[in-house]
Amino acid sequence: RFPAEHYTFENWEWAFTMLFSRAIRLRNLQVGERLAMVPYADLINHSAFSQAFIDARESGDWLFKSGEEEVILYADRGYRQMEQVYISYGQKSNAELLLLYGFALERNPYNSVDVTVSIAPRTKQIAEANEGVEEDPLADEKLEFLLSVGRDQTVDFPCYADRYPVEMLEYLR
Repeated sequence: RFPAEHYTFENWEWAFTMLFSRAIRLRNLQVGERLAMVPYADLINHSAFSQAFIDARESGDWLFKSGEEEVILYADRGYRQMEQVYISYGQKSNAELLLLYGFALERNPYNSVDVTVSIAPRTKQIAEANEGVEEDPLADEKLEFLLSVGRDQTVDFPCYADRYPVEMLEYLR
């Protein structure tokens, strides 16, 4: 047991920061998926374009397995000596990267802003209740269509610096 004076907010904050900035999800363990603190793995930098990843596997060669497990870096391509290897921390926006890891990327393909789009149906009742609002003769049909395709009247769409979701345009039509 640890002495009570070790249970401070500063120690909790340090432990929380270490866990969220350095823990790695190992999916292929014999006991199932686990979080692990893997020495030196936190020194591998992030690239949104990398397909390399860290996971666990049973050690040994293809014929003789030892029953032990090891952590391995699966490279996404061949690397030259002294070339830096990157892994992806996941499809995260700059806000998530900054919050979880303390950095942001200049060109982040997953950096987006949610745009909330809301369709106010101009039904006969709405038009009569609001002066200057013109009735849309197709308002009821539009609402029925939204319900039939599983959409709400208010939807959030992620918009990126270089692209927007096609679904947003379909929704607005």
